[in-house]
Amino acid sequence: MHDVLLAPHVVAGAVALAAMLVPLVARKGGRVHRRGGWVFVIAMSVVSITAFALAILRFAAADAQHPNAHAIGVFLFYVAALTAAGVSSGVRALRFKTRTAPHRNAWDLGISAANVAMAVVTLVYGLVDGRTLFVAFSFVGLFTGTLQLRYWLRAAKADSAVQIIPIPPPRRTTMPGRWAPTRCSKKPCVPS
Repeated sequence: MHDVLLAPHVVAGAVALAAMLVPLVARKGGRVHRRGGWVFVIAMSVVSITAFALAILRFAAADAQHPNAHAIGVFLFYVAALTAAGVSSGVRALRFKTRTAPHRNAWDLGISAANVAMAVVTLVYGLVDGRTLFVAFSFVGLFTGTLQLRYWLRAAKADSAVQIIPIPPPRRTTMPGRWAPTRCSKKPCVPS
């Protein structure tokens, strides 16, 4: 069962990594940018779902041959929860980006609270079991989960919205692929 879940987990992770590059080259808000974003969201959702299942399998595999299986299972479950919360919050924040009042949707508050709760479980497990990585990594979930809860529970400020200012493209020369340098000693600036 482990191998059956691991294959789509790895493939989806590779697709998500490749899809992350799309926003770097595509026009923001354009069709390619949006489609690349949805490919990333779907791939990361597959990664999270398979990671939850793999974590549960790992946790259940504790025996004499796998003495750290419980710890690995807890940590993988935490990373899966952290990933799922990040992907969900990103999509939901874009969907409700024009909101002006606090947003008290059960899904948004629930996944953010689960993020904090799982971070606390990981922190306690790390402290009790003496696992420094668990303790250190738990602060990522505490920080992001708290920020997510704060984002949803507070009214959006009018001046905190990102304003997109259209910037005209640089002037082109008659030679394709070369940008014309500008000389701004005279007003208005003219290509040199």
